[in-house]
Amino acid sequence: MENQNINEQVNYLEDEIDLREVVLSIIKYKAMIFSITAFITICAAVFAFSKTPVYEAKATVEIGNINNALTPVYEAKETVRIGNINIGLLEDSHMMQKRLQHIFSNKSYATQYPKIVKIVAVKRTKNLVEITSESTDTQSAVEKLNELVANIINEHGKKINHYLFSMENRINLLKKQIDELIKQKENLEKENISQQIKIDAILKDNAAVAAVYTIELNGKFERVLETKNKIFELSNRLNDFELEISPENIKNTHLLGKIIKNQFPVKPKKKLIIGLGFVAGLFLSLFLVFFVECIKKSKHKTM
Repeated sequence: MENQNINEQVNYLEDEIDLREVVLSIIKYKAMIFSITAFITICAAVFAFSKTPVYEAKATVEIGNINNALTPVYEAKETVRIGNINIGLLEDSHMMQKRLQHIFSNKSYATQYPKIVKIVAVKRTKNLVEITSESTDTQSAVEKLNELVANIINEHGKKINHYLFSMENRINLLKKQIDELIKQKENLEKENISQQIKIDAILKDNAAVAAVYTIELNGKFERVLETKNKIFELSNRLNDFELEISPENIKNTHLLGKIIKNQFPVKPKKKLIIGLGFVAGLFLSLFLVFFVECIKKSKHKTM
């Protein structure tokens, strides 16, 4: 038991001596530690201040949509296909993110300023995309964003034009069908008037023949009624189509709010670079001090 206590005291003394030697070594080589640390810190500062400052600009784009006029506005709109016409968002935000990232991951886009550095679909939304650009000055970063947003708006505008063209064709077709039905109705009504006059004339001479013509006339009246119902049905559909292409139900992609310009450069991070330089210089100088002391001790033991 006494031996164990003695060993613990010896180990404690050795640790104390080692710590004292470390402190003494640092004091002994403090000039070298200070010089190396200062040198590397100054080099880091020179590097940080010599780099060209880079500015950032951000824009949030709201993806346009084509709403079905018969769908309540409070319902979530997702892109669906009706025939050859898309109803809903002009483009899903995550799909647009992947498409644009694929374009701007190209080396020619990724290395030259101004450049697009980040395209992110805003979380918990389906129609918002945040785009970030960088450049050596704020104005060119903003211009790069405006250029990209204008390109997106132009592409989505083509989809709207295609939709409007398809709908206008449908509307024109409906109008032609309605016009033809109106003509058929008018012709049937004229025929009915003529036949009624004929029946009135025959009725004086031959009631049986007049009855046959009356049955035929009733059939024509039913055809007129059916034609009117078709005209009413197609007219309602025409009104729905015209409502669907109204400005209230079609919205192109647009810039949401204003472009956010960062007046202070985001690169280089001078404080971080200088701080890392200081830490690296300090660790390197301490490593050299302990290395030199280790070599001296090993030489002393071999002598």
